[in-house]
Amino acid sequence: CALPISGVKTAGEWRALLDKAIDAEPERFEIHVQPVKYFNREKTGLVEVLLRMNEAGQSVAAGVFLPTAQDHGLVHKIDRLVVSRVLEYSGANPDLLYAVNLNIASLEDTDFVQWLLDILVDADDRGRRLLFEINESRQLKSAAMQASLNRLAECSAGVAIERFGSGNHDFGYLLKLKLRYIKVSSHYIRGIEDNSEHQFYLRTLLQMAHNLELDVIAEAVETEAVARILEELGFDAIQGYYTGHPQPV
Repeated sequence: CALPISGVKTAGEWRALLDKAIDAEPERFEIHVQPVKYFNREKTGLVEVLLRMNEAGQSVAAGVFLPTAQDHGLVHKIDRLVVSRVLEYSGANPDLLYAVNLNIASLEDTDFVQWLLDILVDADDRGRRLLFEINESRQLKSAAMQASLNRLAECSAGVAIERFGSGNHDFGYLLKLKLRYIKVSSHYIRGIEDNSEHQFYLRTLLQMAHNLELDVIAEAVETEAVARILEELGFDAIQGYYTGHPQPV
């Protein structure tokens, strides 16, 4: 698991560390994976790729350094490194599907999108073992973004929306995307045992998604009790410490 780092670094210090890691020490970016467990499928082999950075011998979660990367326009470089690394792993693990998180800023970069499509086509079967998760955001309503994501879905194992329900409650854009699944925001999962409003919302969401033939995955599932409630509600799969802690590849 990612550890807290000793001391607090400034944005400028993180910028210098990221520049150095991207340009000269890419091995400092660590790839971890966490399994996704389906309720009614014995084996799917789906894992989510989680990015870490080795800093002073500690594994630092992406949430610590990615804000600086976003502020300084570095996320597309990091996304390239991650995709390239996971493609290498996919060749050695043909039974796994790797869900890779892509930053929306990378997908707004036409050069990045073309690079991604080209490398997936060149990778052939290995490219078909990667699928891509994108945070729910207003940009998903853009016709250009929808076209890029649908092209990406055709060259890979698929596209999915994560942190679903975190802010955008106009779901009409789902009709225009070729999605494999949606992953519901942890906001609706934590404390679900005692929250009837969230349970009602999730039942409605599940009905809508299943009508669109989309799987629905819950994230941040930490206990058997929560897992049972989510199965009863109709979720297709779960992810979190209950299914397994992230492990380095």
